[in-house]
Amino acid sequence: MTLHKHLSVNNISLANFPFPRELVMQAYLVDNPNILNFDDDNFSNIDIIGNEVTLTKGRASKGGDGRIDMLGIYGKDQIAVIELKNETLCQKHLDQLNDYLKQKEKIKSIIRKDSKSDVSKDAGFIGILIGTSIDSELRNKIDSNKAKHGDVPVAAITLNRFRGHDGSVYILTDIYFKHPKGRDFTKYRFENKTYGKGQLVLAVITHHVSQNPNITFAELKNAFPNDCQVDVGSKRKSGSVFTTVKEAYSSGTKRHFTNSDQIIRLSDGTHIAVSDQWGVKNIPNFRKYAEKLGYKIVESNN
Repeated sequence: MTLHKHLSVNNISLANFPFPRELVMQAYLVDNPNILNFDDDNFSNIDIIGNEVTLTKGRASKGGDGRIDMLGIYGKDQIAVIELKNETLCQKHLDQLNDYLKQKEKIKSIIRKDSKSDVSKDAGFIGILIGTSIDSELRNKIDSNKAKHGDVPVAAITLNRFRGHDGSVYILTDIYFKHPKGRDFTKYRFENKTYGKGQLVLAVITHHVSQNPNITFAELKNAFPNDCQVDVGSKRKSGSVFTTVKEAYSSGTKRHFTNSDQIIRLSDGTHIAVSDQWGVKNIPNFRKYAEKLGYKIVESNN
């Protein structure tokens, strides 16, 4: 039996235009990583750091090696293990993903060795399944938080591609995700708004510039030095709270807020991008510097 799916969007007739293979899905996600955003704070602004990553003895249930389709990092605290299937997602795919998630320390070692990402030793994980549809059993497991592997949450995304009569291509997505409990997802109140860690830093620096419209790059660096980003109790080299947009793009690794509405423009013409590498270990240092400048930041349960 052959099924033909047609949709109508604003009177545009759309015909089913499936991905021919998983590599095409993968290329689409590399070009459109925002598809992998699950919220505005903790699971957003992902950096894709690896494709087709070999994991020795990664298929414990099969007694062999494995190959992770994609690896990504949200900020510096959440590592994403992504498995692609050009078919309906089901239990066997969850089993494969869970095999990989049993190798968390090995995955961290691979990231430290093979990428430029400064992943925290305490980084958490999230497993992500991506397919064309999802069966009811797996969907119910995710909805009831029973798909997770230990303390690692599992999300699913379905991707479906359509083509209009004029050749335009449209992608429809559905996301299945239940936010995990027990992780540090502390929110912060600043200027009557609530933020996650990375968004808090962006908001404070944006606000500081607005309150000091003639501030230079050097003066801003003096207010928020690199020490702001050092983990509590760490002896590692300081990070960079912000940098020029040019330098942010030239690094080759996505570590900054670079959307057009996130870029901060200084009066001397410099455009800066704020780091998104914030977690439970380094946000206290940033708060300390911000509060020295008179900014009130309060932890929030909302």
